[in-house]
Amino acid sequence: MVLSNFFMLAGVNPQAATRWFSALYVDAYDWVMQTNVVGMGLNADGGIIATKPYIASANYINKMGDACGGCRFNPKQRTGADACPFNTLYWNFLITHEARLRANPRSGPAVLGLKHLSADERVQFQAEAAAFLEEYVP
Repeated sequence: MVLSNFFMLAGVNPQAATRWFSALYVDAYDWVMQTNVVGMGLNADGGIIATKPYIASANYINKMGDACGGCRFNPKQRTGADACPFNTLYWNFLITHEARLRANPRSGPAVLGLKHLSADERVQFQAEAAAFLEEYVP
């Protein structure tokens, strides 16, 4: 789910992400890819499997497991050189898709956090996300 989260936050084409999973995982059967990756992981099936995008910031990822252990990025820092890219991408995703997410009652709580961001913070999240994506995501 962490990989699907990254692909969705980074705006990776769902078909490209599905091909990537299929090429790397021995258990990537079609039924698994359609439900787990396309439906739940990427929310790319029009809401048939999952009724809201399954997205998470670094703070949530850090709380739910040990994926952040030993990483040079700070999961609690939202912007700046030491901020985890998951945080920047998470807030950028919410800003970018705010209207669509606000219309979905299940994703409303995540979007409510946007009201606490200033216009400058929004610009900073979008700029840092764009810089990260330009450098690391083809």
